[in-house]
Order: sequence, then structure tokens, then C-alpha cells
Amino acid sequence: MAAPKVIPPQGTYELYVERQETAGGSGANFLLVWQAENPVNPPLVEAIHADIQGHRTLAFVTEARPVHPSRTE
Repeated sequence: MAAPKVIPPQGTYELYVERQETAGGSGANFLLVWQAENPVNPPLVEAIHADIQGHRTLAFVTEARPVHPSRTE
């Protein structure tokens, strides 16, 4: 497991996965665990997926979905 990252309010964390990366299979899947000291809105998590090869570009956007912690193991 990677070390925790602290993202400030209204902050952004960018993660780039190389096309040649094969350790995780054909998709990039991430679990985000978050906490706050006070009641807050859940984080907004979006991703842009792009495959750029020569004169062809394929891109799409996805949004995160909540997963109950007991169902992630």
C-alpha cells in the first residue's frame, strides 16, 4: 500500500500511469480512503483516460463511485 497523501481543500492530486504499465492488468483501478476531522462533503474524484497514438486519440472521463469498506477486501 502506498503512503497516505494529504490533499488540501480544493486541492488536486494528479497520477499518471504509463501505457506500458501492465502490473494492474488492462485497467487502472484505485481505492481512495478519506477522512476528515469535521463533517464534510465527500471528495469529488474524476479521471481522464487517454490513448494517443499518431493521428488517433481516444479519450473519456470517469467518476468515482462509493464502495463500502467491508466489500473491498
